[in-house]
Amino acid sequence: MAVRTPPDLSPEIGPLFARERDDALYEFYHAFREQSPFAIPGLNMVCIGKYDHVASGFRLPGLVKQDPGRRDGKHPGWRDQVGLAQFYQSLLWENGSRHRRLRGLVNKAFTPKRVAALSDGIAQVVTDLYQDLESAGREADLARDLCSRIPMHVIGSLVGVPKADQFALLPHVLDFLLVIDPVHAAEAAARAGEASEVLHRYFLDLVAERRRSPRDDLASALIGVRDDTEELSEAELVQTIFLLFAAGFETTSNMLGNGCVALLSRPDVVARIRRDPEAGAHAATEEVLRYDPPLQFVSRIAEEQLVIGDTRIEAGTEVVFLIGSANRDPDAYENPDAFDLDRPRPPLASFAFGSHFCLGAGLARLEGRIVFGSLFDRFPGLALAGKPVRRKTFNMNGYETIPVTLY
Repeated sequence: MAVRTPPDLSPEIGPLFARERDDALYEFYHAFREQSPFAIPGLNMVCIGKYDHVASGFRLPGLVKQDPGRRDGKHPGWRDQVGLAQFYQSLLWENGSRHRRLRGLVNKAFTPKRVAALSDGIAQVVTDLYQDLESAGREADLARDLCSRIPMHVIGSLVGVPKADQFALLPHVLDFLLVIDPVHAAEAAARAGEASEVLHRYFLDLVAERRRSPRDDLASALIGVRDDTEELSEAELVQTIFLLFAAGFETTSNMLGNGCVALLSRPDVVARIRRDPEAGAHAATEEVLRYDPPLQFVSRIAEEQLVIGDTRIEAGTEVVFLIGSANRDPDAYENPDAFDLDRPRPPLASFAFGSHFCLGAGLARLEGRIVFGSLFDRFPGLALAGKPVRRKTFNMNGYETIPVTLY
């Protein structure tokens, strides 16, 4: 097989990093997927858009997550901000043996059994929020009043953040998460740094409190984790809890909002879910994750020269896996722009592949099944009351507002 250099698509990449984004992004993916991998030389970046390249590329040992030098360019002074420095040393950014050690220890506490046991509690949170919606009147904003509140309650309770503190921390979480979105990174770096300091101090205090008085929550479970002679250090505990709380809120909130918009635009699909809530909600959750994933890309750094598909990628290049493109690849999904509950689905790119497969995938799926299986039964007249407004981000893919009438 001949090996090529990735074509330069710099002049055509407008939709890729646009703040005002709509379905033009998915049209862009279709237009340029066959040229994938393609390059953006000015950013020393190669983008991967075909499903098979994404699925295999995530597993290449020559691709890593950490690049402190590149981070210095994007976020000058990050080492001097304790919260950011701690975040960038967390499980999310580690590689090799350190990542395997941390992931193994965290997996002992964050188990499928612990996630499954949350089902009744999540259902009660959702029921309570439905009651709040009804009490507030006929109109609502699902993004604000439901989709952001459910994961904040769920991940907060799971980790051990008291209910009274959860929404006080929310603005700091939102400010902090902007730092990992390329559209906002430069302008939001100061806010993200300040927010990371607040969150770091909070979780440092939470770990100290749980050491004194353990409870039935993930923070206490992580403190008690052992693997032979290994345990999580104090810094690793704070890093991990910080990461789980922030990541567990944002992506799930976006997934729920994207699903509400997709389903409210398809009354035939809603009718099917109402006829068979369990099976319908399961299929709807998977299709939402494919059709409009809450993250649009995941990036790695090539430690060495490597080949993806028929394309040579040089060492030091940032390799960007376009999740939204892979999930709409017609070679993997027949008629990919259709929202189809019955489609055969190879493993979704939405949670990545390989050793960095998303730790919270099971919890996000559980929340989706509970919400999509109950929302339209509780509010059979639920309808959009205006055009939903997308968030002005690229990577964090969701809705700022979803105006609805409940009945």
